Amino acid sequence: MIRFGNQLYLHLLWLIPLLIFFFILVFRWKKKALSRFGNLELVQKLTLSISKNRQVLKASLIVTAVFFMVLSLAQPQIGTKLEQVKREGVDILVATDVSLSRFILNPVEIWDSRKTGRVRL
Repeated sequence: MIRFGNQLYLHLLWLIPLLIFFFILVFRWKKKALSRFGNLELVQKLTLSISKNRQVLKASLIVTAVFFMVLSLAQPQIGTKLEQVKREGVDILVATDVSLSRFILNPVEIWDSRKTGRVRL
């Protein structure tokens, strides 16, 4: 059984047909724009480096990515039953002193260093 944590986001799936319609319009607009330059067959020969298949592949990958993003926003949850799990363990905390307070000398050490001429850090 599958259920969704946020079913409201599933309404964003309406973006998929809109995106497909948008890409169809863009491809038609590109074709019309190229035909305005001159003979369509001549323009296609001049633009052999532009691949129509790659453009369609890119558009389909964008539509697929939007689909999976909307699906992940809906938080699908798969399972047959809920089950409580008890966890046992030990928490370990490691603390490190990174302050500069250890460099402050004790007044007694300062007095001793004046006598001996050596400073201990």
